[in-house]
Amino acid sequence: YSIADSSPVMIASSNVSETITSVGAGKISSPEHADIAIATYPGHVMSLTTEPVSVSNSQTNVVKTKIEELKKEIEALKMEVLHEREKYQKSANSENAVSAVVKFDIKDKFVLSPTDATYLLSLEIQSPIENVLLQCDVPVDLMDVDRNSAVVSHSAADPKDKNYLLATYRCQANTTRLDVKVRTIEGQYGTLQAYITPRIQPKTCQVKGYLIKPLSLHRRTHVIDEKRPMNELKLTGYFSLGEVHSWVSYCIPDVPEKAPPGETVTLLFQSTLLETQLVCTYAQVRERERER
Repeated sequence: YSIADSSPVMIASSNVSETITSVGAGKISSPEHADIAIATYPGHVMSLTTEPVSVSNSQTNVVKTKIEELKKEIEALKMEVLHEREKYQKSANSENAVSAVVKFDIKDKFVLSPTDATYLLSLEIQSPIENVLLQCDVPVDLMDVDRNSAVVSHSAADPKDKNYLLATYRCQANTTRLDVKVRTIEGQYGTLQAYITPRIQPKTCQVKGYLIKPLSLHRRTHVIDEKRPMNELKLTGYFSLGEVHSWVSYCIPDVPEKAPPGETVTLLFQSTLLETQLVCTYAQVRERERER
């Protein structure tokens, strides 16, 4: 962006298919032009430069020299990586080798998309993903994602064993991120588990679990239509405000673990599928009012 008349104006844009962890600015590739350097979660580093792409004949040799230097640096890094891999293979096959489980970090999220009433499951690691196995103990539907290039295969699942879904995503080479859309059924609650296997040696796997709540397609809202007709269910009894809040938190997503301060709590929700409304109001009733 640039500033024109106190308003930002877009100059250029670029789509990065990986999570950006840091952004820096400075003169990196050229002492005369500013660059924007970007680092992604898998470790890739790229830059956007203000240097003109079209160069004159006098600058052609300078650009060619710069490209040759970059190619030499890349080849040197490839040889260094190859040398370290050979060194690791020799140590792993030696008699004194010790077996150890390789730990890897997973950047994941499981969020509800209000536009199409589906959950977006995003899994990203720093090394290429070999495959991801999805298992769920309640009925769910898997939706297509445009930017997903993985090949999915479904296995026979027996509901008697609490297996309603068994699907394997086999990723292409150098794929570090996988996005999957999941459509849940309200009233069915359980756990969706993802088994992530990276393309590293020795083979290892990590499991991530995601709760599917009974009213999984509801989301928090701040405004409702009070003119619409609504049914009312009222419960009174010997239970605390915290217990009622835990019931609501168990049934509906986007509810904080602790109840907000105050004697009366009101939470508003809307269905992303049917656009129905839900109002939860709970308060601490005094003993005299309870006896009445």
